[in-house]
Amino acid sequence: PSKPAPEPMDEDKLKRRITTICAEYMQDPSNVDELILSVNELTATPDFGTKFVQINCDRIIDCKDDERAAVNSVLAILVQKEKLTSSDVKAGMMDLIEFIDSFVWDAPKAFDYLGD
Repeated sequence: PSKPAPEPMDEDKLKRRITTICAEYMQDPSNVDELILSVNELTATPDFGTKFVQINCDRIIDCKDDERAAVNSVLAILVQKEKLTSSDVKAGMMDLIEFIDSFVWDAPKAFDYLGD
């Protein structure tokens, strides 16, 4: 029997799923196949790629170095595997770039994190 097609997710469910996907990757970074399968579950949700990048960009400002490295790795893998487009990355980073000055107050290394 074939798997049912993914269902669109509301914003809260999408955010929780994206957070879980990154947490699962951190537990087992060698399991890229599972990462791809998990991201495929999101494809029915409009603009999932932009939202995936946006949610993770918000996280990299406040998280620990090992988590930041994992998020960067996830994003790089998903671009390489063509699950995220350059447009997703650009649109997803827009708020972070636009409001970087306000992030610097809470996270003095925000510019460095953005550069990573």
